[in-house]
Amino acid sequence: MRQRRALLATAHFAHVAGSELVLLEAAEALAARGFACEILSCLAEGPMAALAAAAGVPLRHGPAAIRAFDYDLLWLQHRFETLFDYRPEPEARERSLFVFAHLDRSWDFAQPGVLAEPFLADAILVPSEEGEAQVIAAGLPAEKVMVFRNAAPPGFARPAGAPRRALRRLLVVSNHAPPEVLAALPLLRAAGLEVVHWGLGGEVVGQRLTAADLDAADAVLSIGKTVPYALRARLPAFVYDHFGGPGWLDARTLHSAARHHFSGRCCARPLAPEALAAELLEGFPAAAAFAAALPEAALAPFALERVMDALLAGLETAPTAEARRAGLAALEPQLSAERHLAAAAAHYYSEWLWQRRLIAASAPG
Repeated sequence: MRQRRALLATAHFAHVAGSELVLLEAAEALAARGFACEILSCLAEGPMAALAAAAGVPLRHGPAAIRAFDYDLLWLQHRFETLFDYRPEPEARERSLFVFAHLDRSWDFAQPGVLAEPFLADAILVPSEEGEAQVIAAGLPAEKVMVFRNAAPPGFARPAGAPRRALRRLLVVSNHAPPEVLAALPLLRAAGLEVVHWGLGGEVVGQRLTAADLDAADAVLSIGKTVPYALRARLPAFVYDHFGGPGWLDARTLHSAARHHFSGRCCARPLAPEALAAELLEGFPAAAAFAAALPEAALAPFALERVMDALLAGLETAPTAEARRAGLAALEPQLSAERHLAAAAAHYYSEWLWQRRLIAASAPG
């Protein structure tokens, strides 16, 4: 029996950031289930390319050379689906599962496809109910949309136990920390806390946050993808960044914050640096008790292994390659127009990435 294969595609794969980590963790989860995985990107370099190499995941460039039906599963985060080769060939699988992940609510290249995606998609992943409403409003079929909450790998999971006793070490995880957060850090340090900023502009840049890093901390201040890590690790989480935020997660704020992808958009509550520091210090005991006592049922939606098992359950019933080819042919010539737009977007985005790389490489110092 030949090994199952998976292709995971994203426009950029360089910085240690949310969508890149989603892709890498999906590849690692599939590899653990016996898949040979490859990552396709317009430009892959830097820390993420190194992490992929360490995980044994090769990198591909140029979507036109990709024969889609050579793969059992295709995980697509950006507009590559019209650029692949769908013609019959000897290595084609009888069935291929197509998973589309929409993680960015604002970037054009991450928005829903027009023709190919609604037809090809077996599952459309969004991180929250906020994203679900967005892609359905854009015309994607509601019955295929699945909220996956940027679920965290099982290595982060910790059992219920005693809460952390004191806030001594705080991790601030953000590539775009707002001024009020940066201004609050010296106030927290003056109060005796050890504060470590992970992300662009901080003390730790280009490194992947691990379960061991969370185990060594007492709390995290972040938004988005880092929050499910903290929940599974039973680490108190203070949700705040450039959108503001609800602050400490508790029984009152958890569900509303999750519905908005832990972005802070649930309440858009900006705070002054002094108020931020005070909330962090004063609210920690209750937040720690809440995180430690969360029932497993409440944490289940944040488990990546459950998401992967649910997706792979659909592989045996996915449409055949023959049926998909017939359906794509029926969408012509309109599909050709979408293909040209996607090709132009991929070309100019790739050129922009390479130009930026050359400029950075030639900068003094």
